[in-house]
Amino acid sequence: MSRRGLKPTAYTYNTLLKGLLHAGRCDATDHIFHEMICSGQNPDILTYSIFLDGFFKNQKIGKAAEVFRSMQDQGIVPDIVIYTIIINGMCKAGKIEDARKVFSTFLAKGLKPNVKMYTIMISGLFKAALVDEAEALLMQMEGDGCPPNDVTYNVVVRAFLKRGDIHKVKILLQEIINRKFSPDESTMSIIVDLLPAEGEDSELLKMIQSLVPREDSKSVSQTLSE
Repeated sequence: MSRRGLKPTAYTYNTLLKGLLHAGRCDATDHIFHEMICSGQNPDILTYSIFLDGFFKNQKIGKAAEVFRSMQDQGIVPDIVIYTIIINGMCKAGKIEDARKVFSTFLAKGLKPNVKMYTIMISGLFKAALVDEAEALLMQMEGDGCPPNDVTYNVVVRAFLKRGDIHKVKILLQEIINRKFSPDESTMSIIVDLLPAEGEDSELLKMIQSLVPREDSKSVSQTLSE
């Protein structure tokens, strides 16, 4: 592009970097990043968020850590998007202790997590079998004026379903009903698979029938009676 007399913008470089990382070509980003700086286009917070997200998705945890340090060295203050990307990446990599430290650092700065960050952290704690801590964080959301949304509830319900804690599942489903949320397809599938063991007239079945459209609730009952 520069050979044709056209000067790439920061947007152009960010788009190119995002494409390379999406394709798994992490090594190719070094040259583009160097070219970006040499052309006078200073990397911005979006550039660093693209790098962090891409490196985490490609399981390049060390590279992501380098990017975060470089970003801070350049005087760019990480925002909630950056912290969320890092916490999500650490949780998915199984590095729950690192995720907890980043989350604690975020809170220590006096910043407020949003529902997405809370949900990601809760999901990571459940995956690490830190159930009590995950539940405590769920309660903390409410206290911080950040009520869980339908995504949060789906994460928590699935976690308790996998643990076979039907009592907790019923409590959460009632909360979902009260808040007029809906379980997603994946969660509903797991719940329906449990219904035969619970019995057709179970409290769980009645909750499911109140959560799905009437036509679908009839099909659930029919499936169980087959």
